[in-house]
Amino acid sequence: MSSSFSKPHSEKEETRRRLVEIVGGYESTLSYDELGVEQKAEIDALNLSEMLTEALADGYNVDYKEVSFILSRLSALQKPELIPIVLDNLERLSPVAHSVVSFFRGFDNLVDSDRKNIGDRLLAPIIDGSRVSEYYSIWILHLFALSRGWNHADVLLRVFRETHSDVIRRYAALALKSCGTRAEAILMRGIYKRLHRCAARPLC
Repeated sequence: MSSSFSKPHSEKEETRRRLVEIVGGYESTLSYDELGVEQKAEIDALNLSEMLTEALADGYNVDYKEVSFILSRLSALQKPELIPIVLDNLERLSPVAHSVVSFFRGFDNLVDSDRKNIGDRLLAPIIDGSRVSEYYSIWILHLFALSRGWNHADVLLRVFRETHSDVIRRYAALALKSCGTRAEAILMRGIYKRLHRCAARPLC
């Protein structure tokens, strides 16, 4: 006798299996534009938003393997309807921050206003200082270091100045090197020298 839970599980596994058949596994670099007309239609017919939402469902342990697969693999498919789901669950996604970065790297054609709003949301937990892990901070800062288009030099400078983590400060510096101006580079050096002097004086 089949369990009442077997059907949803089977449907989930079938969707995942078909997705892998179309776009490939983790190592695949196939993009949406490279798919055939029928493959695109099949991808468009899949409810990927529901798939991601269910993997992050409240009241259940997050299925990080499933979430990581969806974000890492579907980044090449550039599905903007998944962006709000990701941004609304950043704290829960902290353990797979590398996949969050893979996801957003796939969006090459974001308009400036959307990119700014996304950047603000991604950096907000780091500015808060207590909501996410160092692992999340490092990967998100790495995203900003990869492309000047993310900008946010003013926020990155604040991260560099306010963080208590030398590792996070190092990654903030790398991001600033990518998108900051000469003036911000001078400010960063001044902050670093001041922090270094304070570290040498316990009462600073």
